[in-house]
Amino acid sequence: MDLMITLLGSLALGAALGFFGGIFGIGGGIIAIPILILAGGMEQATAQGTALVMMAPNLLVAWWRYARRNPEGLGREALAVAVVATAVTWGAALLANRRAPHRLPTLFCLSLGALGG
Repeated sequence: MDLMITLLGSLALGAALGFFGGIFGIGGGIIAIPILILAGGMEQATAQGTALVMMAPNLLVAWWRYARRNPEGLGREALAVAVVATAVTWGAALLANRRAPHRLPTLFCLSLGALGG
C-alpha cells in the first residue's frame, strides 16, 4: 500500500511538473527543484539531481526532432557553447557539493532573483 501511495504521488508530481513546464515553456529546473523540495519533501541536492534526470529524455527527443527538421546540423558555434557549458556545469556542481546543504536553497533563491531582475 505504501508503494502504491508513493507511486501515485510521484506520478502526480511528474504530471504537475510537466504541466507547468509546458504551460510556461521554461526549463524544468526552475520549477521542478522548488516543487520537488516543497511537495516531494526532497533535500535540495536530491531535487537538483532528479531534475537533471528528468530533463535527459526530453533533451534527447528534442534533439532528435531538431535533427530531423534541420539535417545540416547545429554548427561549430553550438558545439563550442555545449562544450563550455558542460565544463562549467561540471565545475559548478563540484562547487555546489562543497557547500553546506542548508546554503543551497539560499543560493538558488538568489539566482532566481537575479534572473527575475
